[in-house]
Amino acid sequence: MEYAAGGELYSFIKIHPENRLPEDRARPYIRQIISAVHYLHERGVAHRDLKMENIMLDEKKKNIKIVDFGLSNTFSKDNLMKTHCGSPEYAAPELFNPSEKYGPEIDIWSLGIIFYTMLVGKLPFTTPSSDQFRRRELQSQIEKGLVNCHFKEMMHLTPECKELINKLIEPSPSLRLPLMDVEIHPWVTLEAKFPFHPFQSFLKDKQMKNQVRPSFHTPGVISILIVN
Repeated sequence: MEYAAGGELYSFIKIHPENRLPEDRARPYIRQIISAVHYLHERGVAHRDLKMENIMLDEKKKNIKIVDFGLSNTFSKDNLMKTHCGSPEYAAPELFNPSEKYGPEIDIWSLGIIFYTMLVGKLPFTTPSSDQFRRRELQSQIEKGLVNCHFKEMMHLTPECKELINKLIEPSPSLRLPLMDVEIHPWVTLEAKFPFHPFQSFLKDKQMKNQVRPSFHTPGVISILIVN
């Protein structure tokens, strides 16, 4: 994977007023992020650690690249995932239940957290506690719901934008907005010059394996994402 000279999306957001982007400035990046996740899910791959720090920008800071697939895994309707991993502040509620299997909806939840952070300027669910109590406190916040806890933080956003975020950060995986509906959501498609289309390529050839970080080791994932 080529060098992402623009650095982390997280650092890019932090240089803007109030640590956030206006909706019209954020939308092109959000479209690209959705497109990249669509590409993964369409091929039966869940990233499982989507967060601001794992989204990089190119030199011109116009295009995004999702990185760090060390926790990625394959899935299917008959083969859900069970390893509970990822960054707690971006983790879906089902990841807090060690006995529960889960599907790619966990990535959709993480998209909601990323979009919220880009547009509001801070994470919706945080805790200063030590790791021992961190997940318990975060789970409590999540169970209360985004609208109840953080509605005031989104007052500056348009109704369509707030609706999108709330449908992504939905505690129930079965009620969470499906990715195909995220792609055609009115806020996402607003002022789009071209119809939404999925990301078209990832790794160009098998020689690119040597450029993938060692943590990218999940069996089957590399061969799925490489394009001959």
